[in-house]
Order: sequence, then C-alpha cells, then structure tokens
Amino acid sequence: MAHGSEPSARFILSAAELLGRDRLEIAPSCSLLHVPVDLDQEERLDPEVRGWMAFAKQKLEEVSVLVRAVNRDDAALGQIRATNSCTSFADRPGA
Repeated sequence: MAHGSEPSARFILSAAELLGRDRLEIAPSCSLLHVPVDLDQEERLDPEVRGWMAFAKQKLEEVSVLVRAVNRDDAALGQIRATNSCTSFADRPGA
C-alpha cells in the first residue's frame, strides 16, 4: 500500500456518498504497460526504500484495497490508516 492512500480513500468515499457506489469505477490513474511488474523481485533494494515504491502488482493491490474501503471493509480502512502512519521519504536522513 502506497503512502498517501488515505486522501485517495477519503475522496473516493466522499464520491461514493454523493454519487452512489454503483456509479464509481476505481482504477489506476495511468497505464501499467511500462511499469515494472513486481517489487518483490527487487531483492537488493534498501528495505526502507522498498516501502515507498509500487510496481504494477503493488499498484493493483492498492486499487483493490481502495475498492474494499468503498465497500466499507473495516480491514481495508485499517490497512490504509496503518500504511499512512509510516515514515515519509522527506523524514529520511539526507533526503
């Protein structure tokens, strides 16, 4: 789950209340054609940096969590909140 998903979730939940869930389509904001497939394959990345990156698989997992959040899945909402409590890139020494 990427950092910054909580504002997206709030926006989507607001839209669902105004328009109705059945009128929403939630998808990645751009094509995943040129995005690397799976961050799990990148074994040599700094573990802290890994948490800030999202490849196609991770982006689709995030979309899935956002869809579940719209459907009022408490576990998905908790996952979004937990992810957003992590340290940001700007907090990293030397950034």
